[in-house]
Amino acid sequence: MPDPNYKRDVLNLLADTLGIETWQWDLSKNIIHYHPSSEAQEIYEGPTFKQTFKAWFAHVHPQDQDILQNAFEQHLQHGIPFRVRYRFLMPDDSYQWIWMTGKVIERDSEQQPLRMIGVQRNIHAQVLVEEALRQSEQRYRNISQAISDYAYSYIVHPDGSFEKEWGTLTTRECISTAYTQHTPEGWEKWFHPDDVSIASERYTHLLANQAHVCEFRVIQNNGEICWLRDHAHPIFDEREGRVVHIYGAAQDITERNYFVQQLQQQAEELRARNEELDAFAYTVAHDLKNPIASMMGFTSLIQKYYTRMTEDKVMEHLDLIMESGYKLKDIINALLLLAGVSKIESPELSVLDMHVVVDNALPRLTTLIKERNAILNLPDEWPPAVGYPP
Repeated sequence: MPDPNYKRDVLNLLADTLGIETWQWDLSKNIIHYHPSSEAQEIYEGPTFKQTFKAWFAHVHPQDQDILQNAFEQHLQHGIPFRVRYRFLMPDDSYQWIWMTGKVIERDSEQQPLRMIGVQRNIHAQVLVEEALRQSEQRYRNISQAISDYAYSYIVHPDGSFEKEWGTLTTRECISTAYTQHTPEGWEKWFHPDDVSIASERYTHLLANQAHVCEFRVIQNNGEICWLRDHAHPIFDEREGRVVHIYGAAQDITERNYFVQQLQQQAEELRARNEELDAFAYTVAHDLKNPIASMMGFTSLIQKYYTRMTEDKVMEHLDLIMESGYKLKDIINALLLLAGVSKIESPELSVLDMHVVVDNALPRLTTLIKERNAILNLPDEWPPAVGYPP
């Protein structure tokens, strides 16, 4: 004949093994009976625990009492399944999370609940892990939204196709658009035509278990082009003998590339200006050299032969020195004028007399013409020109 206690013993053993407590609530007497598991007996005062619902309810965390009370009422009155998570006061005065479920198993002739049974389990450690995970995910979410990189993860299927697992948010449409595609073909759709080969090369490297870093352009929905710098790292599964995951991050470098191009353009402009300045300095040096050499030559003659020179000859040499001085003055004034032209926002333009312009320039080119044996062919009539006469 079966042992009448067999079923009860099996249930108690199962409860102890699973770390749960069984409970029974006699609603007619408002008494709760507990059979705690061996793991949780320290919470109570013995293998069985009996107290009024009010006394038990007083141990529930104040912030969870309304939730628990509402769950009881919804089940007792409307039959809604009773499953709730709440915090309970422990002997050490700490609150721990409890998961509870139950069901009414007996009602009177008027369908009023008489008895309810259920189980509960201490899930405090689990809740702490969930909370730590939630905080970690929140930190990750905050960081991912703060950084400019777009981080992503792709699952690689045996046939080589990619499936997006997750990706962070980004403020640039171009990144989110390009990386929402799940296949290499989808990526290529958004690549700039000149950079499609980079997409193919990237795909080949990753499936060969080779990390890959590249820069390429993608086309946004609005037609604008932005530059991305992508760092992709494959994960190889030894058991399957293939790449199973790809993790990476793409950074929007459009603005950086724009400034790099600006710097390169400015560097080229500076190089051209330096060449112009070199040529200008060479011309100025020759312009200054001739009158200075003339002044020094005539001054030297006067110093050496003054006593043997007639007064007319001395005056002739002094006139030539004075003429060279005026030439120097004209050159210096021209340099000062040239330096000030850049500060004039809107110089007053007029028709130039090119005969006068050329005639004034030729004397300063005399030395260069002789050095290069240059032959100048000048037209009888110059075409009209408009400029700033000074």
